Amino acid sequence: LLAFMQINVFAQVSIKGKISDNNGEPILGASILISENNGTVTDYDGNFAIKASEKQILVISFINYQTQEVKIGKEKTINIVLKK
Repeated sequence: LLAFMQINVFAQVSIKGKISDNNGEPILGASILISENNGTVTDYDGNFAIKASEKQILVISFINYQTQEVKIGKEKTINIVLKK
């Protein structure tokens, strides 16, 4: 019976990256969310780390900048430029 069951398991991996503005300046305190219960903020240098699974969507936001969504693929480093 188990041979016919399909199990979809998405292992979580650590995603790291940097959030900056159009001028390359790091954004301190930008919000990175995967769901309502899983998120983080950037540090002084704009860096972040979060555990996520493939196909999940990161939602990045900061006051006075456009919110951006990034679908997780196989990459483990994601650098994002937020626009005003």
